[in-house]
Amino acid sequence: MILFNRRRRLLFAILFVAVLILEEVYYSKLQIAWHSYYKEVVYRPISVKRDVSGRLPIAVAIIVEKASHLDYYETAQNTVECYCKHFGYPLLRIVVDDVPEIGAKCSQTDFMFRRHCILAELLRQNPSFEYVLFLDADMGIINPNHLIEEYINPLDDVTFYERVFNFEVMAGSYIVRNSEKGRTFLTTWANYEYRVPNSFHGTDNAALHQVLVDQFAENDSISRNSTCRSIWEKSRDWDGVWSYVACARSILHDRLIFPGISIRPKVSQRVWARDGWLTNSLWSDKDFIFHGWQTRRLNKPGFGPFWYPFGGGFDLAKCSTSKVSENWPYKDTFMTTDDVIEYHLREKAAKVRQMYDKAVDQLSV
Repeated sequence: MILFNRRRRLLFAILFVAVLILEEVYYSKLQIAWHSYYKEVVYRPISVKRDVSGRLPIAVAIIVEKASHLDYYETAQNTVECYCKHFGYPLLRIVVDDVPEIGAKCSQTDFMFRRHCILAELLRQNPSFEYVLFLDADMGIINPNHLIEEYINPLDDVTFYERVFNFEVMAGSYIVRNSEKGRTFLTTWANYEYRVPNSFHGTDNAALHQVLVDQFAENDSISRNSTCRSIWEKSRDWDGVWSYVACARSILHDRLIFPGISIRPKVSQRVWARDGWLTNSLWSDKDFIFHGWQTRRLNKPGFGPFWYPFGGGFDLAKCSTSKVSENWPYKDTFMTTDDVIEYHLREKAAKVRQMYDKAVDQLSV
């Protein structure tokens, strides 16, 4: 009887696990089918034109360690390359292993810091470029009907933007002027690798906030800075990092404008990029660049999924022709209005603001 009961419990356990596995498998398949559904493919003309005579000398820079890493971001890279070819923006796609003479000038061991040093060196070597739009390799052009010029402020040496889903200033994309101040800021940021605490420190993402604190915090913030540094030193996971970031931003009194540096707010017409997964790849006319287009996340449920918004692939041969718009064959169900996108983003931003206020209240700084 005892043996029978044990076998019955074992059988129930096996059946329970099997049901969970089947449920997960079918739920994932339903998610993929739902997010991939579309009725027709829509082609939109690229109507915006870049003024040839008065062009600002602007380049786009993408920096990776190894050429093989580009395979992880094929869709994103194709869209950026095609966009640059069409509008005449030089594309500086740097594979560090292929340019040892540049890499040798940057001794940082953490690539996330090193890439900012490398970009500063590239700027010094290319004085003809007045501005550079720096992009993470997983950032792709969802809507080519925007020009980079739209997002440039001539008063800024470096322009950042806030991420919508957390407290941080985005480290993976910014617009930098090829000025002494712009290059120096990047070098200072890159060299912060040597000053991060021995903790789960959040690499260049978190360090960017400390660079801003060091340069722009008011004189009465020394004790508060010490408190934030203590939080950073004790961080053991991303929750610890976000607590530190909240602390650092509170020291700066949530400022977005500094001498030569500006940070675009979460929901703004002048933000050039955002995380596409925030709206499940749904986009509108005001969108320009999506972050998070990684092959490993393509049509896979989980955190930050990359639901493929196109009804076809890319032909780079068309990028310099009148057929360039055919490289953006949109699934109709992924297109919506600016109002719908803004509603979703503002709703998320409001929740993050509540989380931020709560985090700051708990810090006692």
